[in-house]
Amino acid sequence: MGDAKDLLNTSLDDLRLKLEPKFDLMKLTYSHIRPTFDVYQMVDKFPNVQNSNYEKMLKDAIEIRLKTIKPLRSDMNLLMQDVSNFMMILSRMKDNPSLDACIITEILIVGSLRIGTLIQGEKTAEIAIILKTLPIRAAISSFGHKILDEIQCYDTSKQYRMSFYDGTIEFVNIKTQNKIRLLITTLTKNINKLKNEIHIARRHVEFNSREIYHAKWISSNIIDDDIKNLIRLMKDMVARFEEFSFFTPWMIVVLSHHAITSTPSRTSLPLHVGFQRIFQNLSSGIFLPYSKGIADPFEPKMPIHGRLTVFDQETITLKAQHLLRILNAQNGPNYVLGLTSLSESIQFDPELAKIIQKKPVPILSKPTDFVIKPRSEI
Repeated sequence: MGDAKDLLNTSLDDLRLKLEPKFDLMKLTYSHIRPTFDVYQMVDKFPNVQNSNYEKMLKDAIEIRLKTIKPLRSDMNLLMQDVSNFMMILSRMKDNPSLDACIITEILIVGSLRIGTLIQGEKTAEIAIILKTLPIRAAISSFGHKILDEIQCYDTSKQYRMSFYDGTIEFVNIKTQNKIRLLITTLTKNINKLKNEIHIARRHVEFNSREIYHAKWISSNIIDDDIKNLIRLMKDMVARFEEFSFFTPWMIVVLSHHAITSTPSRTSLPLHVGFQRIFQNLSSGIFLPYSKGIADPFEPKMPIHGRLTVFDQETITLKAQHLLRILNAQNGPNYVLGLTSLSESIQFDPELAKIIQKKPVPILSKPTDFVIKPRSEI
């Protein structure tokens, strides 16, 4: 009772200080961390109530949205032509290295192209390259120019622009604006030998290495088309709602996999249920401090939201709660999935408009030095 009275007497400013964005989830003692409520983990106690009309509306809305966001076949063909050309050039350079400072041991397509979850407007393919040698910045720059020369000689009809940043060599097809990103990393035994003065920064090398681990995990676990479609839907949500900009591609993959496959019976849920479940889980606080969250497959002691600030966590949770209220309303799925605009919702469904316009009130204020970090730094 004493703790409750103290909490009631705490001013909002004091509460903000106690929940400052520098809060570190991983400094909490394990005993304080608890799993959040998930109705799909307790189906024996909370049996599903069928609403066939609503389920049909949600399924139809998802089907329409997926058709809208899937990339055009012509765009995919153009991107795959670029990828095939670069893979061929890289394979040649692996078999017959011309630069002693850049000897390739492995080449692997990673990211959305590997999963098969590209959405319309996404024109980037990522290829990870593991070097046997240490990634010296000057040598990597020469390596990039060598690839550019080779690709231009192979197909003179295409022109590319090259740039080198953060351990990534990026080639842009000037005509189609397709991007091929080469993520440079090295053997694990070399990482402790890296020197920031001459090599690619260690954090960028480690980030690129994680992309390879993720790609291999994805090949074994992201097989179901429903999971792939859920990833597409969540990428679309991230593009449409800035509050979800804190999601990294890896977080979306793991969250979508969890929403479809994590059930007591190990039976996969259908796509429309998995979509609902994501917002239910986020609304219940699965990404908040003190939540057990969802374990990272490669860091079991670190939940996938562990690197987010408290401000990021609260922003995602508030937006998910807001969208869940809309999603559960009549005609709500059409708004959440972007099939109807706010003005259309107000005109045709006043009750839904009231829910949409009722904005949640955050506890935390945005830090004054707040910036969204590039994903390469997360």
